[in-house]
Amino acid sequence: MKNEESRSIVVCDFDGGLHMPNTCVVCGSQTENIRYEKSATNKFHTRKVIVSFPICEDCFQADKDYVNQTPVLLIGSVAFLLSVFSLFTRPEKYPPLLFIIGGITWLLMIISYLLYTIIKAKKMNTSDVIRRHNEVIHSVKIKRYYPQQKNSTGTLVIDFGNNDFAKQFRKRNHGKILEKK
Repeated sequence: MKNEESRSIVVCDFDGGLHMPNTCVVCGSQTENIRYEKSATNKFHTRKVIVSFPICEDCFQADKDYVNQTPVLLIGSVAFLLSVFSLFTRPEKYPPLLFIIGGITWLLMIISYLLYTIIKAKKMNTSDVIRRHNEVIHSVKIKRYYPQQKNSTGTLVIDFGNNDFAKQFRKRNHGKILEKK
């Protein structure tokens, strides 16, 4: 991942459209028609904007291939624990043997899915995929969105991790670089 100190913040007018460079927002290589979308809302969360940034095939594929196992493991663990506790509180209308067989089958299904997710994550999340995925996530952030009013254009404040992309973006959209961190 790039150094956090080499980021650029660009402010530009926004009337619904932006002119994007033909380079990847993450790594700076040439792009085709693949887009990486970021969204933002205004201060009161009443208006939302979605901006599509160009991204190269390699960065897009790495982000797509990344398997985030944390939510699955968290929800699966909670489901497992709740299922184990429910085995101790059998309703009277079910026969004990049927209830235990069903409970054990359910627990085995949860364990199987958790193991499948862990194995898939270890297989898919190579060091290059993890690195590129993290770069994609941290490549651009819309810090502020001021919507268009009746007599004025809106404003976007965007934090870029790729300084070259930020310079090209600034030129094409007549923006200015606020600060360099």
